[in-house]
Amino acid sequence: MFQGQNQQKLTYNSTYSSSRRSNRNNRTRSNSSRNSKIVFVSTAVETESRKGSNSRHNSNREQQSSRSSSSRINIRSSRLCSNIKNKESRALTKSDAAVADGAEISADGAEISADGAEISADGAEISADGAEISADGAEISADGAEISADGAEISADGAEISADGAEISADGAEISADGAEISADGAEISADGAEISADGAEISADGAEISADGAEISADGAEISADGAEISADGAEISADGAEISADGAEISADGAEISADGAEISADGAEISADGAEISADGAEISADIAIIS
Repeated sequence: MFQGQNQQKLTYNSTYSSSRRSNRNNRTRSNSSRNSKIVFVSTAVETESRKGSNSRHNSNREQQSSRSSSSRINIRSSRLCSNIKNKESRALTKSDAAVADGAEISADGAEISADGAEISADGAEISADGAEISADGAEISADGAEISADGAEISADGAEISADGAEISADGAEISADGAEISADGAEISADGAEISADGAEISADGAEISADGAEISADGAEISADGAEISADGAEISADGAEISADGAEISADGAEISADGAEISADGAEISADGAEISADGAEISADIAIIS
């Protein structure tokens, strides 16, 4: 009898111990499951955050890849390196080809880096007043565009720029385009009070209307064609030493200006030139002004 009771106790104790171990294992699995859930939730939050970020980028790409004239890009920010096509906050590189033809772009006060980029903004409406823009070595097409960059700081050294027929306002701007190749035939350009450096640049502005009253312009060694252009540079300070300038048939007003064109080669055949009260230095220059009207 006692032996049977002992066997029963042993069996009970064995069952009880097994039950306790099972409970402990269940609790361990439960804790592990909770920990797993916490990690999963944390991972899920991070994943959802990434998904949201990727979703926003994808949405931006889809919305802003449109090239229609109704698209509008607002980039009013204190710091911006913008890809105009994809509108991402990153610098344009030489491999980028940004297209914003016909777009309306506002980047007033922005900082934009597009060194070496290829940008097409033909017919676009662009406002970049007070912006800081670097586009050294870039290839830019803005034919027929309407551009406002009053008070902007622009560097486009070595760039290739086409702005034929464009309307450009850069009053009070600081512009560096040394060694650049610029075509602005038929353009309407206002750069009153601007500081412009275009040393060694190749500039074509045939038939353009240019206002640079009170501006400070350096174009030493530049090759400039402004045949048939209408140019106002009253009170401006202009240095074009060693430059090659063609202004045949142009109408030029430089009243009160200070002009240095030492060693320059200048053709102004048939031009109408007014330089009342101007101070002009053209030592060693070669000047052709056949049938020109000079006052």
